[in-house]
Amino acid sequence: MPLTDINNICTQLQLKCMNDREYQFLKEYCSIMKPFTVALDILQGEDTCFYGTLQPTLEVLMGKILAMKNGLSAMTTGLPEVIVGTIKTRFAAIIDSKEALLAAVSLPNEEDLFAFDLQPVTTADAPMSVETEVISYFNSALTMESLHQFPRIKKIALRSNAPMPSSAPVEKLFSLGNLVLTPKRNRLGDGRFQRLLLMRFNRHFSQGGSGIGQPPTIEQ
Repeated sequence: MPLTDINNICTQLQLKCMNDREYQFLKEYCSIMKPFTVALDILQGEDTCFYGTLQPTLEVLMGKILAMKNGLSAMTTGLPEVIVGTIKTRFAAIIDSKEALLAAVSLPNEEDLFAFDLQPVTTADAPMSVETEVISYFNSALTMESLHQFPRIKKIALRSNAPMPSSAPVEKLFSLGNLVLTPKRNRLGDGRFQRLLLMRFNRHFSQGGSGIGQPPTIEQ
């Protein structure tokens, strides 16, 4: 939004108008914080809620923030390094984690974050060696279905990507539990609780045209 429009709104609301320096600061601050919004959408999304997305997202986030440093004014030129330093401190265990790296490279939809220059390998009917399986995996079409062709990689992917990078998808699911998670039902067994919660969730398939195979819209 142009500065003139902002000041017109401030005048109508009887607020102090913004000067050029303040406007420039807000523009730069918003540009620096924009990668955060993208990273949060990835980590809190329901379609990419795999542990393997966490480490690559953090690395890409830090790289994008540092890349902005040269185009900033003196007001915000030190902000990218401060933010990246805070991310490294907060997520040091994740950034240096071999398990997080395994989860990332074994997740097929992370092909854009990892580039490998490997020679094609011809496979026979005999079981593949570990080295051959890894090379063939990175040379294959990296989709979830491709994991079935590589049993060792699939086993690692299932084990490493079981945790979620964020609790947001779980919180969205349990937001449907307002009639299940009540004080009167605090002694439900695991099986009964699962059935009750799924029954609450499945009502969306019969409302608003949600069909089988289509993700229902979860009410907040």
